[in-house]
Amino acid sequence: MASETIDGIGELLQGVFGREDGPRRVLGLELEWLTTGRRTATADDLKPCDDLCLRVHGHDRHGELSGWIGAGTARVVERGGQITGYATGCGYLSHAVGEADDDIIALLQAAEMIAGLGFLVPSRNTRLMTWCLDSGLRLVQQSTLMSIGFYSDPHGSWLPSIGY
Repeated sequence: MASETIDGIGELLQGVFGREDGPRRVLGLELEWLTTGRRTATADDLKPCDDLCLRVHGHDRHGELSGWIGAGTARVVERGGQITGYATGCGYLSHAVGEADDDIIALLQAAEMIAGLGFLVPSRNTRLMTWCLDSGLRLVQQSTLMSIGFYSDPHGSWLPSIGY
């Protein structure tokens, strides 16, 4: 089982990201708690998505998110009528932000395809890494996050991009 290989190393891989690749369609079990579901993001979603990103990362990605909404690739997930996660797409150049891992998992499950080289997953997020491996995705590359200057750990679930 994937979780047995990951549980002991999560803290050691604090800044390492796994690039996941697999079937071009991500399949998984539907999450029962989804009450409203997942949908394409609209311009009206910019403010709640900016607020979510601010809570998780301490800043928003307004310009980037606005561009992906305009391109039609951004998706949101809702619980109880509130946006709890968003993704600009599913790929190396895309990013995702969620209140919890279940929000990111729901967005990955709804992905129509994995673009390009795959997507990045923080290796220290053992629950998300385990879900990816248990869903048939495979780790094809490890990368290290490097920062110059101030860096603040996110407070939620997220998938990074190489574009920011």
